[in-house]
Order: sequence, then structure tokens, then C-alpha cells
Amino acid sequence: IEASTEVLRIRMRCQFARGVLINDRFGPVNRVAHQALAEAVHLAGTIKDSALLVEALIRLCIVKYNSGDFSAAGQVAGQLLSFGQQNANARAAAIGMVSTGMCSFAIGQFAEARSRLEEALGLLDRGDERADAYEGMALAYLALTAHILGSTDEASHLCALAVKHARGCNASALATALGNSLYLHCMRGDVDQVRRTCEELVRLAQ
Repeated sequence: IEASTEVLRIRMRCQFARGVLINDRFGPVNRVAHQALAEAVHLAGTIKDSALLVEALIRLCIVKYNSGDFSAAGQVAGQLLSFGQQNANARAAAIGMVSTGMCSFAIGQFAEARSRLEEALGLLDRGDERADAYEGMALAYLALTAHILGSTDEASHLCALAVKHARGCNASALATALGNSLYLHCMRGDVDQVRRTCEELVRLAQ
């Protein structure tokens, strides 16, 4: 007997919650989290639950990226981007574009990363506030990309924008922005700025 839509919906929500909780507790290296979120994506597509499909794709992309599986993360990000573009979902399109840019950066495709991250910032300008945290990520990765490509002044400007943006969000977003900025300061050999940033991170953690 074919499972009813409601049964599938319950299973979808359970798998989504399971994947999120396992990842939060054990980290992205636990493959059960990947499997649970992937099933949530599949079930959401089956019953056409667009809202949960987007959330499950975002979570799955994060888990794949943080586990170092950048190829798989890029595929999931591509799904998210395509869904957003095909369904006029600005949030999904913007986050999908940021994520594809991050994946391009992670595998050393810096010119492609720059193009995708710049496009992502344009999409974020037209998106909704629920994607706001990803603007900081796009700015931070674009700063690192610009530095690697030789645009050091632009990189410094973008990094400052990323931290400024994060100060208007929450403590977690600020900690992420400051942490990302450390990579740039280290690459530039700016020991004093590294020290100041680390001191601010310590204060945030207290």
C-alpha cells in the first residue's frame, strides 16, 4: 500500500530534524546526518513541500561543505540554485549562488568563485532578510578570493564590509566574520590585526 502524503510528510520532518540534531551533536563527519538530510530532500521533492525542500538543501549543503566534500556540496548548491531560479525563490537562489561560489573557492577555481560571489551579492540585494547572514559569507569569501587574485586593497575593503555587516546581525555571525577575517590578516602578515581580532573573539566567547 502506497504511503499516504501525511505519512511521508511526518517522515520527512523526522529525517530533517534527525539530520540537524546529529550534525549539531556529532559534527559533519557523521554520515548518518548526510543520509537523513538527503532523505528529507527526496521526500520533500516527492510531496512537493517547497519550504522544507529549501531548508533541507541548505542544511545538506552546509554538512557536505563542512565535511570537506566540496564536490558533493557543489552539487547540492546547484540544486538549490536551480530550484530558486525556476520557482522565483529569491532566498534559495541567493543562498545557492553563495554556496556554489564557496565551493568554487574551496577547490581553487578562484575566477569562477569571484564571478559567482559577485552575482550572489546582487541576488542578496533583491532577496529577503532570511538570507541576510549569507551576505556576510559572500563578502568574506569574495575578500579572500580578491586577495588571492591580487586585488589586495579590494580584499581589505570587502573584509571590513563583511565584519561591519556581521556587527548588525548576531554574535554567531560576528564570530564567523571575525574568524574568516583572520585568514586574510594572516595572508597579509598583519600580526597586530590578528592579535586584535583574536582578542575580540575571546571577548565574544566569554
